[in-house]
Amino acid sequence: MNIKEIVLAGAMLLSSAVFSQSPDKLYFDVYTKWDGLPKINSSSVNVIPGEIDCSFFFGLYSMKFKKVNDSTYHETVKTGIFWSSREELFEYSFKDSSYILEKYSAILGKSREEKSVLEETIYNKKYKDLLWLIDDFENGLFGDSLHLIVQGIPYSVKIEKTQKGKDILYFSNPPEIKDEPGDFMTFSFPFQLHAKEENEKIIPIEFHTKLLNVKSGKKTHLEGILNED
Repeated sequence: MNIKEIVLAGAMLLSSAVFSQSPDKLYFDVYTKWDGLPKINSSSVNVIPGEIDCSFFFGLYSMKFKKVNDSTYHETVKTGIFWSSREELFEYSFKDSSYILEKYSAILGKSREEKSVLEETIYNKKYKDLLWLIDDFENGLFGDSLHLIVQGIPYSVKIEKTQKGKDILYFSNPPEIKDEPGDFMTFSFPFQLHAKEENEKIIPIEFHTKLLNVKSGKKTHLEGILNED
């Protein structure tokens, strides 16, 4: 699976929501639905200080974003399909206000040459990691564009915001993403988030998008709901 598209769609949700609950924990239930079938709770997103854990389709695909220290950031991506299981690690450093991809490695499965050649890439200062973007949102620095690095590739996403009273609707179309070898699914559909503004913070209510199976052409509807229990 091309996990980067999931991150692009989920980044806006996480950025707007991470401070809406206890600062120690944040949990999202993510439901999947295929045409003609009832929706099921098969995925989740868990946020703790300095770390984001995402699990999709009962753990079939997962990813973790972790701030190791002030100058080191790790991104881990796992694919759990039996015939093509893979675990990849992207290790970044932060120097002179820019991120550098220090090392890419495959912990499980075969490494990808198109990722290995990205080692030592120095990214434009506007591109941030997902945890940094969350901090930007809390401090009121989250504007009409999202700039982030996912699996060694920098992306920019335009975001539209409509607000009526305390109700806020966010909408974005994903950037143009070139399929890479090994991709199984892509997250190349519009993303919509409904949120409320309370006590100078933004609280998400739900989000909607779709996931495309590249091989079969089938679409999976995704619905994320903030779990406040």
